[in-house]
Amino acid sequence: MPLRFQKRKKIAPGIRVNVGKLGVSGFTFGKRGAGITVGKRGIRANMGVPGTGLSYSTKITGGGSSRKNGKTARSGAQQTAELSPLSGAIATAIVVLVASLFFTSFGVAILIAITVGVASFFLFAKLLKIDPEVAQAKQEAQQNAPVWVTQFNENAKILKTTTEPEIFFSRYDVIVELATKLADVANAGYVNLDMTMDINVFLDEAVNKKDKQIDEFITKLYGKMLKDIEKLKTSQGKTNRIDRFFASFEPHSDRMQLENLNKLHSFKAECDRLVAGWVE
Repeated sequence: MPLRFQKRKKIAPGIRVNVGKLGVSGFTFGKRGAGITVGKRGIRANMGVPGTGLSYSTKITGGGSSRKNGKTARSGAQQTAELSPLSGAIATAIVVLVASLFFTSFGVAILIAITVGVASFFLFAKLLKIDPEVAQAKQEAQQNAPVWVTQFNENAKILKTTTEPEIFFSRYDVIVELATKLADVANAGYVNLDMTMDINVFLDEAVNKKDKQIDEFITKLYGKMLKDIEKLKTSQGKTNRIDRFFASFEPHSDRMQLENLNKLHSFKAECDRLVAGWVE
């Protein structure tokens, strides 16, 4: 069994600090026979009968860890890094009751309870790694997520209806950025998204199947262009319409995949044959 070092030092009536090998490990409030210990393993209530060796200790809040599948699994409180308000209220009530057994002044008991509360906050904030930035990020996510969902839906609608490559590619970038933000806050557990689709599935398709999305857009616009030239009477007008179609994609060649560029090249070859036939 490994050696353990622990020393208790009285710092005030009814209050002792517990010192271990790595420094301060907690605080004990109360007198011999009954008290509250606030330490790395949570808050414990300790009771005993002096001189008999009989004692009882029970955990009020906090928790250690359990092993699952060969790995250390943290307790739910440690995973969420949030303290239960009910546990805090119960702990404070017990502290007041225990303290009032040893102090005639109820005000002193209240003071001890407040001291325990403050000490518990700082200890748990450190032990459970409660990051104020995480709490702020959660609050901001809850405020921003509804706005992001609205913007996402608006851009998704534009993406489906636009016939302009400039608008398509710019909106595509925006919607991927919004989907990334929404997926991040949803996966972090900050918000529950009110959406008809799985944002993670959408993001996966938007990023990993971007070539397919662009290919469908190119094909849609090419079909529209063919219908437009059927309505034109002169070969020059038809040729100009074809040139405008391919010119509209040139500024965005760096955003397209090889498959998309090959699709445009095949359409260009087909149009060249059409133009040659008009000239003849």
